[in-house]
Amino acid sequence: MAADPTLLAESRTRPGTAESRRLRARGIVPGVVYGHGEGSVGIAVPAHDLRPILASGHQVVDLKLDGNVQKSIFKEVQYDTFGQHVLHFDLQRVSADEKIETDIRVVYTGVAPGSEAGGVVQHDLDSVHIRCSAVSIPDQIEVSVSEMQVGDEIRVADLVPPEGVEFLTDPHTRVVHVIDADELAARQEAATEAATVDALEPEMVGEGDEDAPAAEDDDAPADKEEG
Repeated sequence: MAADPTLLAESRTRPGTAESRRLRARGIVPGVVYGHGEGSVGIAVPAHDLRPILASGHQVVDLKLDGNVQKSIFKEVQYDTFGQHVLHFDLQRVSADEKIETDIRVVYTGVAPGSEAGGVVQHDLDSVHIRCSAVSIPDQIEVSVSEMQVGDEIRVADLVPPEGVEFLTDPHTRVVHVIDADELAARQEAATEAATVDALEPEMVGEGDEDAPAAEDDDAPADKEEG
């Protein structure tokens, strides 16, 4: 597990939407850090410093702010519509030995022999929910498919967590499986046909218990006052 990267930030003295836009125009991302009995502090970080950390999947950073260094974890990152630019981020202060819960991305490695025998590898899980200390958070969970044949599957219970890490995702959750290509095609065709039938089937009005009293329109929205 790689050492936690250092993120150098400056305090933001002028909060507000307009100021945030000015910062972004200069290539700086506004954010906030909070937690551990301390108040929220507006911060700003150069986008070129923040992007590599987020791309690596690293969640814990050593936040250097006003001469102090504090372990912090990313709690929320907001991107633009196209997912290319970071608009805002939230950090939460944590203690090195504090137990925290977070989601870690799943990375698949290897080539499944079943894919060369007419199978298709289906990735069912993008991330797993874990609990561990702040200093034990892995960058990712690697899942090897290099021994999977057609019909094989891997569930969360089959994964070996890194030292000090506890998986909280349901152990029966399927992580990845290899399905026969013809079977997959048949399932997709059946699903498409079912969706088409549902779309074409007319809604039946007036059916049901003839003795049932007519429903009153209690849910009709009330007129809104203007002004």
